[in-house]
Amino acid sequence: MGKAARKMKKKQVQAETAQSRQANARWETLLAEQMKAGKYAEAIETLAELVKGDDIKPEFMYDAAYAYFMVGDYERAGQWINHTLSYAPGHIPVRILLARLLILQERQDDGLAVFDFVLDKGADTLTEAQRDEIEEIVEFYGRSEGEKIRRSYPHIAALLKLEAPPAGTKDVNQILASLRQKVAAAGAAAGEAVEEAAAAVKPMAEAGVAAAGEAVAAAKPVLEAKAAAAAKKPADILASLKQRLAAVSQEKAKAEGASGTAKASGGSGGASQGVQPTTEGTVLSSARPQPAAAAANVSAAEKTKQDVLKKALPAVQKAEILTSFAGGYYYQDDLASAELLLQAALELDASDGVLRNMALVQQDAGRREEALQTAARMKLADFTLLRLLQG
Repeated sequence: MGKAARKMKKKQVQAETAQSRQANARWETLLAEQMKAGKYAEAIETLAELVKGDDIKPEFMYDAAYAYFMVGDYERAGQWINHTLSYAPGHIPVRILLARLLILQERQDDGLAVFDFVLDKGADTLTEAQRDEIEEIVEFYGRSEGEKIRRSYPHIAALLKLEAPPAGTKDVNQILASLRQKVAAAGAAAGEAVEEAAAAVKPMAEAGVAAAGEAVAAAKPVLEAKAAAAAKKPADILASLKQRLAAVSQEKAKAEGASGTAKASGGSGGASQGVQPTTEGTVLSSARPQPAAAAANVSAAEKTKQDVLKKALPAVQKAEILTSFAGGYYYQDDLASAELLLQAALELDASDGVLRNMALVQQDAGRREEALQTAARMKLADFTLLRLLQG
């Protein structure tokens, strides 16, 4: 190719480049107008033209991610978020968009972690509008999970000005730590049944193999019955527990009625320790468990909680088991044990049902303020519960 031909070719390339730049400039202007007007579907088409013209810039990748996010195509939004971060890892707007996407996908912890990162690493570059946007989103979690935010996301806590609880106040963390227990009393009960059977057989075994065999045969029905009871689902255990409690309470009521009203009206304090009807038509003693008995119950509830937490089950299922056992204790008026198990359930699944049960236990324990705070954490307001707590 001669010198003249090369010169002509160079001019042609320069002309085409200039023409391409002019076309891209028009597309860029159009894209800016469409994004500002919220015409995201049209903006996506414009972005396609820019890609064809090799006009790829991080800000246009972010526009693509944001446009897809706004039209509800979260999969493509995620792809363009990744593209943007590949070209510009420090791009603050796209990280904010990523956090919003994660929260919409029910990955709240991941989304909050991204927001906390942005507030830490990008604090100097955040605009007031961006800071307000983040605050508006995380404010809900600050109200409903304040202790968790203070513990795990310090920069979000600082943004929301979440103060630590007053000295001497039991924070949620302490409550959760003191209330994590109970589970498959199945495993524990079955193990205890085996130990009891072995203890029953041992004396007979010392008297001879034949006698031991008879002892095993005699102990077998008891062992099978205990193993079957241990294998029952928590709901079945709770149902049978209610039946036994009702029977015992009714017998007690009859016995007290037959012996007169001396205990009910007499005594050193003159306070009645009678029986009160429950909403289920059965009768339960109104007296709280004595300190020694209460401590024993809480210890048993703690063991149950630990057993449940060790089980290889989904968190939601563990929470259901813990709540079922808590219901048994609540039915016995053992509020400390019921609260311990419910708190453990809340750590696994802070659903409205578990929160409602916890509020009722706290109300019955005379801690109305805590009950109201617990009810406030529910995603949907329960008017019946709020009316009860107001009373």
